[in-house]
Amino acid sequence: MLQISASNDQPVDLVKALMAFGLDLHEAHDIVDRLAIGEKVATTLYLTAESESPFALSRFGVRVGAPQPVDAASIPVDVLNAIEAWRLSEPERPTRDEAIGIILRRGLAAA
Repeated sequence: MLQISASNDQPVDLVKALMAFGLDLHEAHDIVDRLAIGEKVATTLYLTAESESPFALSRFGVRVGAPQPVDAASIPVDVLNAIEAWRLSEPERPTRDEAIGIILRRGLAAA
């Protein structure tokens, strides 16, 4: 999920950055236009050799949100157990949903 969080004075560079995630020119341009009018835009960004972390889009004023699972049953039990163990080891003890979001963001940022 992409959303504009600050004004973007570099729309052409943002289009190029989105194209590095596997979007064609038309798709990237459409997303930038929709972001400019304040829409939240759901899209799939593919990590490619040319792309950076999706969170690097913040330099263009774009906030990237990782999708949250709708149903915990869609996550394998061993993964949920690992998340729970990690969550309990954290000093601020995030909720399970917050922990999943943190892990996804860190994983995407490291990719």
